Amino acid sequence: MDLPPVRRSFADVGVVGFYNRANLTVRGDDDMTITYSDRTEYSAYAERCRSTNTIENRVNAVEAKKLTAEQLQRMNFRQFAETVSHTWKTDQPLAAEDIDPRSEYKVMTRDVNSGHWEYRRRQKRRHVRFSTVLYTDQAHNYQLVDPDDESTQTSFYGYDHSLM
Repeated sequence: MDLPPVRRSFADVGVVGFYNRANLTVRGDDDMTITYSDRTEYSAYAERCRSTNTIENRVNAVEAKKLTAEQLQRMNFRQFAETVSHTWKTDQPLAAEDIDPRSEYKVMTRDVNSGHWEYRRRQKRRHVRFSTVLYTDQAHNYQLVDPDDESTQTSFYGYDHSLM
C-alpha cells in the first residue's frame, strides 16, 4: 500500500491533570486498612512554595542544573510535570484509626499535615499529555437529554440527519 513506516517515539507517556484530586487504596498486611491520600501531582505543584518542603540536588550536579526554590516558584504546571519529580515524606509514622467499632477496617490518612514534599530535577524531561477528563464536568452533574429533541445542543453541530 506504500504507507510510510510507523515508529513510536515515546514508549511510556504519563497522563497528568486527572480530575480526581485524591485516591483510596486498601493496603496493609491484612488488607484491612484503607488509605486516603490527597498527595497527588496537583497538590505537589500547589504546595511547592511551602517552607517545609525540601529540594534535593544531585551531588555532582552542575550549578546550572540545580533546582532552586525560585525556579520551582516560577514554573507552570506543565514545566513542573515534565521536569520535577516529587516524593511525599511523612514526618511521623501514620497510625491506622478504627472506622467503626463494628467494622474490621481501619483508615489511614495522608494529608498536608502528615509530612512534606521532597523535590528533585529529573535527569531527562518526561513526556506527558494532559487528561481531557480535567475539562469535563462530573457525571452526576449532566442533564438528561430528550431523544426527540434535535437542537444543536443534542446533535453534533446541528448535523443534517437527511444525509444519513
